[in-house]
Amino acid sequence: MMAPARRVFAPRERVRVSGRAAFLGALLLVLTLAYADRLRIYFAQQAEISRMEAHQRAQRERIEELTARVARWDDMEYVAAQARARLGMVRVGERLYIAVPSPDGGDAADEAADVPWYEQVLSSVQTADNPPLQP
Repeated sequence: MMAPARRVFAPRERVRVSGRAAFLGALLLVLTLAYADRLRIYFAQQAEISRMEAHQRAQRERIEELTARVARWDDMEYVAAQARARLGMVRVGERLYIAVPSPDGGDAADEAADVPWYEQVLSSVQTADNPPLQP
């Protein structure tokens, strides 16, 4: 019986590193480690600057919006419209109508919501065909 074949390796030549190459490699490693922290700080500062510039742009837009809102109050028509809408004020000779909810708490919209949609359509068609008489 034969013995299994053995793998034979050719002798490798040993790679020799000169002293200058080793020194240069060590120097590059030290410089890389020394500047890595400074680069991290630089990129963090750049990100912070970008964030602050975006915040500043947003603040400028807000200031412009508020300035425009303040400028609207110089227009007397705008002031009158706000007085009507917010305070219910009217000019001399005008009438003010205020809608008051019904005392039973019901609303016409609530009553209409209880009726099926097809009955609402039929009712509106019948009303259109036969409008109520005006007194």
